[in-house]
Amino acid sequence: MTEPMLLLTRPEPAARRFLAELELAAGRHVPALIAPLLRIDEMTPPRPELSPAALILTSERGARGAARMGYAGLPAWCVGPRTAQA
Repeated sequence: MTEPMLLLTRPEPAARRFLAELELAAGRHVPALIAPLLRIDEMTPPRPELSPAALILTSERGARGAARMGYAGLPAWCVGPRTAQA
């Protein structure tokens, strides 16, 4: 019987980071196949005609995109510490 393998479908940098954290927590190598289902290309769309009082940010990429659009400095609710740091 073969050893189970973890399938990671997140974009590659996030998948590799997750795998490294998992192996550290497990204290061992974890067999994994990294097969991203998508790739995220960053762009700066036109800033919407909005004047938000605050933002809800669900990813590091979203936080960086909001900053590129000129929303840096607004209060924000973030899903995790890495998003808050970005």
